[in-house]
Amino acid sequence: MKYAVMKKELSCFFCVSFWQQARGMMFRSIVVPLAFPLKKARKLFLHSFFCPVPIDLVLLTYRGKVIELKESWQTKFYCSREKANVLLELPSGSIKNRNIKVGDMLNIIKRV
Repeated sequence: MKYAVMKKELSCFFCVSFWQQARGMMFRSIVVPLAFPLKKARKLFLHSFFCPVPIDLVLLTYRGKVIELKESWQTKFYCSREKANVLLELPSGSIKNRNIKVGDMLNIIKRV
């Protein structure tokens, strides 16, 4: 018997340009959900300089499958274990509150 995979929906602001992606969460007074679509799958090396508070990181394939999670990240550097097509930077606690797990499918809705 096959089971249908339920997609979870998540609303994010998309960071598409070089400058949007370079800025990310830096210098923001509040944490907002951000999505970073990448041109090709790659391992990510991130820093948290000038980020106001801890954040949750979710790495996805181009189809929206969760491949890696990092909850309440606040250390200075993070290097992903997996190659990702999309990075989500979310307010701390989002992974736990939405019950996001590796293998889940996420449907990212673009906020305007």
